[in-house]
Amino acid sequence: MKRSLAITAVAMAVTAQPAAARDPLVLRPTEPWTMNYGEDSCQLVRIFGEGEDETALMLEQFGPSEYVRMTLIGEHAGMGGMGYPAYPIDRAASNGNQVPRLRVRFGRKGTFFTPEFKSAELDDGRFVTMLSAMRLALAERSDTGEDETAPYRMPELSVETFAALDRIEFDPAEGRNLIFGTGPMGGAAKAMNACMADLVTHWGLDLETQRTLRHGPVPRSPVSGWLTPRDYPEQAVLHALEGQVAFRLIVDEQGKPSACHVQFATGPDDSFSEAVCERITQEADFEPAIDAEGRPVPSFFTRLVNFRLRTRR
Repeated sequence: MKRSLAITAVAMAVTAQPAAARDPLVLRPTEPWTMNYGEDSCQLVRIFGEGEDETALMLEQFGPSEYVRMTLIGEHAGMGGMGYPAYPIDRAASNGNQVPRLRVRFGRKGTFFTPEFKSAELDDGRFVTMLSAMRLALAERSDTGEDETAPYRMPELSVETFAALDRIEFDPAEGRNLIFGTGPMGGAAKAMNACMADLVTHWGLDLETQRTLRHGPVPRSPVSGWLTPRDYPEQAVLHALEGQVAFRLIVDEQGKPSACHVQFATGPDDSFSEAVCERITQEADFEPAIDAEGRPVPSFFTRLVNFRLRTRR
C-alpha cells in the first residue's frame, strides 16, 4: 500500500443535491449574536437550545468574501465526519469506507448543498464540527462565470440574501436533522461586513481604495503549483497527519508578496503553517491590484490550503 500526498488551495467545495425528509431537532436562539473581533478574522457566535441541547453556531470570515466558514459545538454537533485534521488518520482502517456525507440548506425551501466537513469529540463529551467555506444561498448559482464587463467590487456578504434566511438545516447521513431557527440574518450580515471593513484597515490598507479597485491581485501562475508534495512536512507524513492552513498575503505595487500571515491552521504543531508561508512567499507572483485611477496599489490575497494524504494500493 502506498500513500501519496496532495496539497490543494481552495476557496470552497460544495455540490447541490435534492432534499430528503427527516424528523428534525429544532433549536431556537437563547442569546443574541455576539461578534468576536480577531487579529485576522471576524466571528459571529450565537447560542441555540438549552440544557443538553445547547449548541453554539459560529460564522467566521478571514477576509472580505461572499463565503463564510461554519462551526458547530455541542452534544448534537457530531455529524459523523470523525477524523478532524489535527488527529492521526488510520488510512488502513478506512479503506473501502465511504466519506461521511453532510448536507446543509439555508431557508425552508432552499437547495441542499454538500460541503466538506470534519468532526471531533471534545474532552467534555461535546462535539465540534467544522465545515468548508460556503456561500449562504437559497439555491445553487445558475451563472457560468463572472461578468468581465461588470465593475470590480470588494466582495461581501449579501445582506438581502441573509435577510431572507430564517433557518439553517444540517442533514447528516445518520441521525436526526438539526435545524437552527436563526430568524432573519440581515443584521448579522451587516455586522460581519462592517467587521471585515475594519479588518482591511487594520491590515494597513486604504478601505476606499480596496472597494473601488479595477481588479485585485491576479496570480501570474496557477495557485495549485505554489506548493508541491515535497512541501508536505516530513513528520506529518510519518504520523499520517492532515491539516488545513488559511493564509493572507499582502501584495505590493510590484505584485510581490510583502507579508504572509497564517489566519487559521489545524495540526499538532506549526509545521503546516511554516511550510505554507515559507514556500508561498518564494513562489507567488501577481499582476498587482489596480486602483480606480489605473495605478498599481497594495492589496490582499487569501486562500485555504488543504494538506491531504491519499492512499493507493
